[in-house]
Amino acid sequence: MTVTLDAVDEHAGGDVGRMFLAATGALLHRPLRYRLDAGGAVLGIADVDTSIAPIAKAIERMTAHRDRNGDARILASPLRTLPPERKAAMLRSILTPLIAGPSADRTPGQRPVTVPSRPPLAPGTALTGIETTSRSAAGIVTIDVRAGGRVDATASPEAPGHAIAMPARTLTATIHTIRNIDPASGLLLDARDTAETRLTDGETVHTTWIETVVTLQLVPRS
Repeated sequence: MTVTLDAVDEHAGGDVGRMFLAATGALLHRPLRYRLDAGGAVLGIADVDTSIAPIAKAIERMTAHRDRNGDARILASPLRTLPPERKAAMLRSILTPLIAGPSADRTPGQRPVTVPSRPPLAPGTALTGIETTSRSAAGIVTIDVRAGGRVDATASPEAPGHAIAMPARTLTATIHTIRNIDPASGLLLDARDTAETRLTDGETVHTTWIETVVTLQLVPRS
């Protein structure tokens, strides 16, 4: 499978958003070639180092945001020296959300779930919630996950957003994800992820809200 990013939302807000925009924009119009097995699992990626290099360069070029230069160097330098499997994992994260896998056969109903944290939250933090699965008359499977709770406010120095997370006394986080899956192809049709973190030091409340939207469009091979 060959994946090519042809557009990036130019309205990513905040320092973390601009860094994400720079890193993602570095992959625009650069074909990423994945080798898959019959079930859609990624077995390998061609030219991993060639794809990672422009991401690191793009982060380092964020000189306009001088207050973020330290974070840019912290994030970019390890990218070049990551083990091959870690580099491949970064690029797999672009494709794997599009492959439904066992989720395409999920039985309708509700079940409790535990969802791992995302930056700027400390790694290892988990949110609890409910997953609701439904199937439309056309056979489309919809998986809706809502989770939240109080979490550890201590972020690692390498985590984007750690500067606002460190002084917090109370931190709450909520996430909401919706995925629509076509069982006939085993692929994701569209997805919307929203994540909100609220940090307070007792006087000031800091809120970070991130939304990720994925829409799949298949182009027939000529």
